[in-house]
Amino acid sequence: MIPILFHDATLLVVDKPAGVAVHGGSGIIPATTLLARLRAAGYSAWQPAHRLDAATSGVLVLAREDALADLHRQFLTGGIAKTYLALVQGVLDPAAGRFDAALRRADPAGDDAGRRKVAVDPAGDAATTDYRTRIAWPQATLVELTPRTGRTHQLRVHCRAAGHPIAGDPRYGNPTFNRLMRRRYGLERLFLHAAALRLRHPANGRQREFRAPLPSELAAVLAALGPPRG
Repeated sequence: MIPILFHDATLLVVDKPAGVAVHGGSGIIPATTLLARLRAAGYSAWQPAHRLDAATSGVLVLAREDALADLHRQFLTGGIAKTYLALVQGVLDPAAGRFDAALRRADPAGDDAGRRKVAVDPAGDAATTDYRTRIAWPQATLVELTPRTGRTHQLRVHCRAAGHPIAGDPRYGNPTFNRLMRRRYGLERLFLHAAALRLRHPANGRQREFRAPLPSELAAVLAALGPPRG
């Protein structure tokens, strides 16, 4: 079942579970994708308006074809605001601020093409992420991330470059920290959740905000971490 957050004649907003790819691709069984599951539930005329990695849960907006161009313009001009929750290694200092580091795709023939798909590079595309600490423990911080640009793997790479990789990230994370989070606190997935998205409705121009609650498996990890630091 894919939880439906909102549905009208123009938009379909869902709470995508972690581990579900939006589209088919290499190694992905077509029948297991988000689009296939929605089609099986009777939602066959909808297309994603933006990206959400398979490992990431949370708010995903789909639309009918005649509304996609409007939504794409909103994304390009900054008219759509997205907010993510992530658990990262360590404590951020300062507690709020901005990650501003250009990103580039890895060269398929280069040394960094295997484990990491995207890298920080001053010659790459501009990328900016605002961050704000929500709760801090001695070993980890729940942080709110607001991307101001939409580069591939932007949040994961920015957090890693700042010295605070996202917990459970197999590609950009710290393997030792990931093992600790799995064995001691039960984290079995990437701790990255698309918690909220705000847009202008293509049909009537009204501002709408959609929210997806933190999944139970991630909430359980926060509870296992115990009292926050003083």
